[in-house]
Amino acid sequence: MHMDAEISNGVVSRALANGYFEVRLPDGTARTCFVSLELRKTGTIVREGDHVAVGAEEDGVFRGEITRAWRPQARALREPAPARPSLIARSDRSGLKPEDQRIDRQARPGWPTGAECAPRVGDVVYCTGGLGTVLRVLGKTGNGSRLLELRLPAAGAVAFFASGSNVLMAPREEVLVAAGVAGSP
Repeated sequence: MHMDAEISNGVVSRALANGYFEVRLPDGTARTCFVSLELRKTGTIVREGDHVAVGAEEDGVFRGEITRAWRPQARALREPAPARPSLIARSDRSGLKPEDQRIDRQARPGWPTGAECAPRVGDVVYCTGGLGTVLRVLGKTGNGSRLLELRLPAAGAVAFFASGSNVLMAPREEVLVAAGVAGSP
């Protein structure tokens, strides 16, 4: 295309046979256009609704060569994601308080924390999400206790993580046997 060629923007209104497109120009006219060799080499696919730049006039003759194509950006407002239920608190995140995220030691008297008793895979624990089972014992948290991956029956397949210092450990069978208590915790 020569430097003195006029460029016009338009919108592809429909695809025609043999690689031609009907393009609606700003003046309201519809013109038949074709995709330039450069665009075909780059693999650009032109579709209905695409915005295009067209080489409109060159030496008084309508050229109709599509030199550039782009899709308009969707400007629809995104709806905020629906609030998901929390295992820690039943309120939204803005309403979470640190005291709601700490375990109440009075909930299970006699059960040590995970910082006082080293947790193991399979141990039963009580946390802010309820009763659970230790799936994995991971690295250390900021306070020196272990990070635990827990399975909570109420959570289904969703992983729940807690600091060892924020869980209460059910007394193990060997501790109960040594204390002379029969049965499970």
